[in-house]
Amino acid sequence: MTMRRPGRGRWTWCAALAAALASIPALPAGEAAAFCRTTTCKGQDACNGEEIAGCTPLAWKRTCIGFALQEDASEKVPLEDARASLSDAFYIWQSADCGGAPPGLAIQDMGTVTCGEVEYNSEAGNANLMVFRDGVWPHEGGQHNIALTTVSYDPNTGELYNADIEVNTAGYDFSGEFSYDLTWVLTHETGHFLGLGHSEPPAIMQPSYDPSQVGGPDLSPDDVAGICAAYPPADLDPGRCNPIPRHGFAPLCGDAQTPGCSVAPGEQRGSGSGQAVRAVIAGALAVVAAVVARAVRRART
Repeated sequence: MTMRRPGRGRWTWCAALAAALASIPALPAGEAAAFCRTTTCKGQDACNGEEIAGCTPLAWKRTCIGFALQEDASEKVPLEDARASLSDAFYIWQSADCGGAPPGLAIQDMGTVTCGEVEYNSEAGNANLMVFRDGVWPHEGGQHNIALTTVSYDPNTGELYNADIEVNTAGYDFSGEFSYDLTWVLTHETGHFLGLGHSEPPAIMQPSYDPSQVGGPDLSPDDVAGICAAYPPADLDPGRCNPIPRHGFAPLCGDAQTPGCSVAPGEQRGSGSGQAVRAVIAGALAVVAAVVARAVRRART
């Protein structure tokens, strides 16, 4: 794990995962990790609903969140297939049973964006994006990572401001006869997008992906407990859903924006501190075995 301070009071956190599930020790019987949530303390998750002094769990404070796809998608994954898998992944979390009701959040597809950079702009528009890395995986020492999620948040309140997902198509195949299940991987990554940390197998939020596992990306009881703790059921009005991110929605990267090119929300949310911390969650799933045939899970209806 490396940490560096890029300036203006912002921290960047990078973490690498074990390359094999076998290297992750199993917990003794009766000591299951249950669910974990990432917190404002670097590398310290809050598990089983525990409260850690000075470490606030991360979560979106708004009930309506938007996501977008980088318009180029991948030479290996067509745009519509990518959209179907990402929509499926969010749907899986939204369909969790929190005591007879779904989690209290709404998620909307904001379409495609030109920008392919992982960034959060405090003085320009933003987008919570998913981008494929076909050419070179840009994270040194992270070639074993199938995907990576980066979140920006308020270090005082834990409010999530922005989340971006990168998929390592430079190193992994998601469309061939022997391939990885993109929907499974994105269900894990969207868990990080929503503030969840790693759990023990067989949870979707387990830290490693075994391509030999069978079945679809179904939530385990630990996954359900985590998403319901982060987003308890709420009375949501779809007609009042505002998915526009902080400082407005923009399809262009911050450096390419000109005044007036972003769509601003009617109401700005947040603590007003203006400070954001970026964390690279090695939601980066690690490779666990030889690749086996996996059918790509299609859109749910």
